[in-house]
Amino acid sequence: MKQRFRPRDLVAYEKHKHSTHPGPRARTVRPAPHGETYEYTVCKYWMVVEADPRGSLRVCTPSGKLLELDADDPALRPVSPWERLRLLLFDRARLELLQNALSASAQRRSV
Repeated sequence: MKQRFRPRDLVAYEKHKHSTHPGPRARTVRPAPHGETYEYTVCKYWMVVEADPRGSLRVCTPSGKLLELDADDPALRPVSPWERLRLLLFDRARLELLQNALSASAQRRSV
């Protein structure tokens, strides 16, 4: 079932990573099979730029990169109200970066 995303929607993407030193935002940290590194997920917050009716999304990262994603990707989901509140209260800088990057990408597309 395709989820409906609209431009300027805030979405969360669960990115799977591995390294020797997981960062403070790492979730579900577990040792790799041979014990040299750790496997974990990090929640990335992005903003929807365009939603194609055929099921693809173009999202903007806080650094301004534009990524193409499938709307049915199991790692992609809308941000919950609790996450939105936590971002507003404790990580407002990340939200401001997203909004600025979205504005900049809109300006680049209109030129």
